[in-house]
Amino acid sequence: MIRYRWVLVSVPVLIILIGVGYAVLWLFGARQAEEAARGWLAAQTAAGWEAEIKDLRATGFPGRIVLEGNALRLAPPPGEATVPWRWEAQALRVHALPWAVREPTIEPVGTSTVTLPSGPNGAMDGAMVSHTVTADAAQADLSLDKAGQVIGFALNAANVKVGVGGGKDVIALESAVVSLAPHEGSGKLLDLREPSYILSVSLRGLDVPPSLEPPLGPRGESLEAYARILGPVTLDPAKPLLETVKAWRDDGGTIELDRFYLHWAPLEMSAAGSFALDQSLQPVASMNARFQGFFAAVTRLEEVGVVRAREASVARVVLGVMASRDPAGGAPLLAVPMSIQDRQIRVGPVTVLTFAPIQWGGRPPPSGQEIQPGFEVDRWGNVIRRP
Repeated sequence: MIRYRWVLVSVPVLIILIGVGYAVLWLFGARQAEEAARGWLAAQTAAGWEAEIKDLRATGFPGRIVLEGNALRLAPPPGEATVPWRWEAQALRVHALPWAVREPTIEPVGTSTVTLPSGPNGAMDGAMVSHTVTADAAQADLSLDKAGQVIGFALNAANVKVGVGGGKDVIALESAVVSLAPHEGSGKLLDLREPSYILSVSLRGLDVPPSLEPPLGPRGESLEAYARILGPVTLDPAKPLLETVKAWRDDGGTIELDRFYLHWAPLEMSAAGSFALDQSLQPVASMNARFQGFFAAVTRLEEVGVVRAREASVARVVLGVMASRDPAGGAPLLAVPMSIQDRQIRVGPVTVLTFAPIQWGGRPPPSGQEIQPGFEVDRWGNVIRRP
C-alpha cells in the first residue's frame, strides 16, 4: 500500500520536474537565439552592412523556438561585393528545436524584393533594379558551427515567381532543391581526393518570358547536378571571396562533377567531369558529354545571335559527322568530350560559347604569377596532365 502511494506521488512530481526542466531549456534557448540574432545584426552593421529587422521577438512555446521579425533589409557594404545586391522581406521567421539551435530553419514570409544591377556586367554598369519574389513554400535549413557561422545549407522552394523589374514579365520555377553539406571527413583533409563539401542541385519547370530572349527557348524542363568539392575550403566571412578562392585553388582544389543533366528543349544533355581554376582564376574543365537535339539547339543559338553563322555551319557539319543513331529511334545521339578553357566552351573541336571573365570580387591576378591547375585541356577536350 505504501509503495502504491509512493508511485502515485512520485509520478506527478517527476512529470512536473520534467516540464519545469523543459520550460527552462526552452526559455534559455529562446533567449540565446534572440541574443545571437541581435548580435549578428549588430556585427554586420559594424562591418558596414545594411542589416535591419524590426519587432524581433521569440515565440512558439512549448514547441519550436520561433524568432519573428518584420521589414528585413540586408545588403553588403558598398563596393565590396562582386555583384551588389539588396534583399528586403515583408517578414522573416527563423525557428529551431530547443535542443538543436545550431540547425535553424529560415522562412521568408510574404513578398520579398531582390535588387540587382541591370547591366550585363553586373556591378560594372547598369542601374539597380528591384525584382519581386514570391513562393508557395520556401525555406532554408542551415547548419552552424560553434561560432555561429554557416557550414552547410539545404534550400527548398516551390512555385517561385520572380517579377522582373516589378513589371509584367515573370520568371516562374516549379521547384528548387539545393544543398551544400560538409563531408564527414572534411576535417581530415590529408588526402586531396577527400571531398570537403557535397553540392546537389535539382530544378524543375523553369519558364522565362520571351521578352528576356533565353538562348534555347522559354521553357527549361529540368536541371540536376551532383558534385564533390575536393581540397580544403575555409569559409571565413571576414575574408574576401577572392582570397578564399585563391587559397582553395593553390591548395589543389578541384570539383568533380559526378552528374549533370539538362533538359531545355530542344536540347537534352548529360555530362560528368572535372573542374579547376587557371592562373587567372577562370574555369578549366574536361568532361564527357552526351547530347540529343543539338542540331535544333545550334539553329536556335544562331537565330538569337549567340553563335555566329559561320560557327553554326561548322558546328552542324562537324557534329553531324560525329553523331550516331539512337538505338531507340530518337534524335541523333552525340557522345563527345566537352571542355572549358580560355573562357570558351568547346564541344569536341567546336567552340560553341565564349563567356565574360569571372571577377570573384576583385581583379583577376596577372598571368604567369599564380599556381597553375593540375591539368590543361587541348582543343579536342582531352586532358593534358602536367608532370
